[in-house]
Amino acid sequence: MKRLRIAIEKEVLGIAAIVTLGTRALLSDYSEEELDLIHRADIIFYPALHFIDIFAAMRKEMFPTLSCYRLLGDRQKQTALLTLLDIPRPRTRVYYGHKQKSCISSDFSFPLVAKSPVVGSNRRNEVFLVQDHRDLAAYNSRYNPAYIQEFVEYQWKLAIKVFNYRVICGYREGVHFEGRQAVPVQRTSLSLAELPEFAIETAGAIARAARLSDVCVDFLCREKDFVVLGLDFGFSYKGCRDTDRKRIRMITRMIQRGEL
Repeated sequence: MKRLRIAIEKEVLGIAAIVTLGTRALLSDYSEEELDLIHRADIIFYPALHFIDIFAAMRKEMFPTLSCYRLLGDRQKQTALLTLLDIPRPRTRVYYGHKQKSCISSDFSFPLVAKSPVVGSNRRNEVFLVQDHRDLAAYNSRYNPAYIQEFVEYQWKLAIKVFNYRVICGYREGVHFEGRQAVPVQRTSLSLAELPEFAIETAGAIARAARLSDVCVDFLCREKDFVVLGLDFGFSYKGCRDTDRKRIRMITRMIQRGEL
């Protein structure tokens, strides 16, 4: 039987097998015919963050999965996940309020890395190199909770793209700090054949264990050692036309193969 596939957001416009409805503020903003399509849909692509819990309650299959949306941009949840999965990662703690924040300099040595606990939709990572108590005070005055990681020396950063639980590609980049702000440099795209085995295995294991169907796993690497820095969900970014075209091609092929 032919599956009824619909999309809420517009990332999959142009795929004939998917009926794209577009994003509305409320479900009641859809017509009766569109609501019927939503009700009968076998799978909903890019369901929009504000609808995911409703669709989950209806037991709708979604792509990306519910787990992707619930971890989207939330560094605290991502850290908790990596801890439960026992994935090598930088030592990380979260501090709430003045009393807890006063313990940071006792728990971590300088330099340390401080981040915004939530990654904004504008793709600004807001990652800071904290060199001393003065830097830490400036950060603490701006962010609550404080998201603190140990500073890990590394030679390069590696990002591994997993799509429908398959590692498909990645890229390698260096990073330097301009003042106290982390800035990526020298990004190089890597094919599947060029990716290190440890990265393929680890990224795939994380995606399968947490049911993350569209995720990028970020690594910090030095020789044969690595730690997982976090998770990135590029489907939430707007205006990345080249990435969107690649995503559409991959979805089309997966539908043709009967995988979605």
